[in-house]
Amino acid sequence: MRGNPNPVSKWKKGQSGNPHGRPKALVDVQALARKQTKQNIEVMVDLRDNCEDYAVRLRAAVALHEIAWGKPTQAVSTSISGALVIRWEG
Repeated sequence: MRGNPNPVSKWKKGQSGNPHGRPKALVDVQALARKQTKQNIEVMVDLRDNCEDYAVRLRAAVALHEIAWGKPTQAVSTSISGALVIRWEG
């Protein structure tokens, strides 16, 4: 199948569905949060190294790992009537 799968589309070819971009408030909040990145990582390292609650230590370690390396990919397998197997790794 080629072209637009939905021929009754609201958008013309080359037209943006969001012509004004992200709302300014969202961009401002992201900028403020990103300024806190160093301190947030320092807190996670402190929790990982010093917290007595093992669950908190583990979650801090996982969060640090995911920040550094991203979340691990997941393989998905599906079988339809036992005949077709689809595998995807993202």
